[in-house]
Amino acid sequence: MKSAIARTLTTLLHGSLRGLMRAWVLVVPLVLVLSAIRLGQLVYFWPQGFSAPTSDITAILFQGFRFDLKVSAIAGFLLLLILPWVSGRVQDRIALGLSGVFVLLSLVNLHYFGFYKTPIDSLVFGLVEDDTLAVLQTIWRDFPVVWTLLLVAALTSAASTLHRVLVGTLKPDTLLQSRSIALKLVAAVVVFFALVFAGKGTLREMALQRQHLTVTTSQFLNDMVPNGVIALKYAWDSRGQSQNLQDPLLGLKAMGFDSPLAAAQLLGMPHGNEAEVKAALTAHAALPTGAPKKNLVFFLMESWSAEPMLYQAPKFDVLGRLAPTLKNACHFSNFDSAQPGTHPSLEAILFSSPITPLTMGDVGRKPIPWAIPKIIKEAGYQTLFVTSARSGWRDLNRVLKVQGFDEVVDASTLKQAYPEADLGIWGVWDQYVFKYLSQRMAAQPTDKPLFVFVLTATNHPPYDLPADYQRVPRDMAL
Repeated sequence: MKSAIARTLTTLLHGSLRGLMRAWVLVVPLVLVLSAIRLGQLVYFWPQGFSAPTSDITAILFQGFRFDLKVSAIAGFLLLLILPWVSGRVQDRIALGLSGVFVLLSLVNLHYFGFYKTPIDSLVFGLVEDDTLAVLQTIWRDFPVVWTLLLVAALTSAASTLHRVLVGTLKPDTLLQSRSIALKLVAAVVVFFALVFAGKGTLREMALQRQHLTVTTSQFLNDMVPNGVIALKYAWDSRGQSQNLQDPLLGLKAMGFDSPLAAAQLLGMPHGNEAEVKAALTAHAALPTGAPKKNLVFFLMESWSAEPMLYQAPKFDVLGRLAPTLKNACHFSNFDSAQPGTHPSLEAILFSSPITPLTMGDVGRKPIPWAIPKIIKEAGYQTLFVTSARSGWRDLNRVLKVQGFDEVVDASTLKQAYPEADLGIWGVWDQYVFKYLSQRMAAQPTDKPLFVFVLTATNHPPYDLPADYQRVPRDMAL
C-alpha cells in the first residue's frame, strides 16, 4: 500500500515538473514574438518629427516586455492541467495554436491603433454588436488583410519553430527527472512560483494592472506598451462596466426618485413643470462686469476621512500645518463620501451623478454636458488635473481630457519634473504634487484663472513612507 502511494506521488511529481518545464518552454517564444511585434509597431507608427529620450523608449519596451511575460505566463499556468500529460505532438499543436492567437491579437491591436490612435478598446465589440457583415467588408476594403494574415502565419511559424528548438535543446520532459526526489521537489516549487510571479508581473507590489500602462509623459509611447491580448482583456473589462444611458431618468432612479419634479419637490425647489426645475437649477446672478476670477483648487484626499481629525491634540498632532488653518475655515464635520471608493467618488464630484462607473467604456469618450471641468472651462478657466498616481488608472489620462481638462499631470509627469522622486506602488509621494502645484500656480498669468483638481495617492494602503520622512513625536498614551 505504501509503495503504491509512493509511486503515485512520484508520478505526480514527475508530471508536475514536466508540465512546469513545458510551460516555461511555451512562454519564451510567446514573449519574444509579442515583443518583436511591439518593436515593429513602435517603428512603423513613429510620428514624423517626434523625439523621445532613450530612457523613455527603454521604459516602454521594458514595461511592454513585462506585460508580454504576464499574459504568456498566465497562459502557461492555465495549461498546467493538461501540459504534463499530453504527447509531444499535442504539445507542439498547443504552442502553434496559442502563438497564432497571440500574434493575431497583437497585429489586430497594431491596425486598431493605426485607425483609432488607441490600443484595442471597447469599440472593438461593435464587430458583433453592429452590422457584422458591413464591418467585415469595411475591414477587407480599408486594411491589408491578406498581408496581415501572411505576417500572422510567418510570425506564428517562427514562434512554433523556436518552441520546437527549445524543446529539442532543453528537453523539458526529462530535465532533472534523474535527480533525487528532494531536488526535483525543490525545482518544482521554484519553477511553479516563478511562473506565478511572472503572471503577477511583480514581486512585492500589486499585480500589473491598467494603471501600469502609463510609464512616460507621452501618450504615443504609453500606447505602445499593451500587447493585443492584454488590450483586449482591458477592453472587455471596460465593456462590462459601461453604462446604458438610454433612460434619461437613470440617475434620478438611482437616488430613489421617479421624476425630476419629485426630486425638486423634496429639495424645496419650484416643481410645477420640468421647465421650472431646469430654470431653478441653471439660474444664477450675473457676475459684475470686470470682476476678477480667482483660482479654484479642489483637493480629493485619498483614504482621508474625518476620523483622524478627532484625535488631534497638542501632544498628538495628526493635522500638521492644516491645524492652524481650521480656525478660519468652513469646516463641515457631518459629511459623508458620495461613494464608497476612490473612482466612484471622483466621478460623483466631477460629473454630479450617482451613476457609477460612468466613464468606463464608450461613455468616457463622449463629453458629459454637465461635467464640472467642462463648465468651468467654458467660463474661461484653464483646467488642470494633478495626481501623484498613474493616470492610466481607470483610463483617466483619456477620459479626463474628453470631459474638459486641458491637462493631466500624473506620476510620470512629476517623475520627469523631479527625477529624485521614487515611483512606488501608487505613484510618487504626494509631496511632489504640492511642490509642483506651488510652482505652477506661482507662474500662472494673472489674467488666466486656473481650476485645479488634485487627487492624492500616498495615503492609500498599504502604507509606506519616504526614506527622508521625519516622524512626528506623538504621545501614544493619550
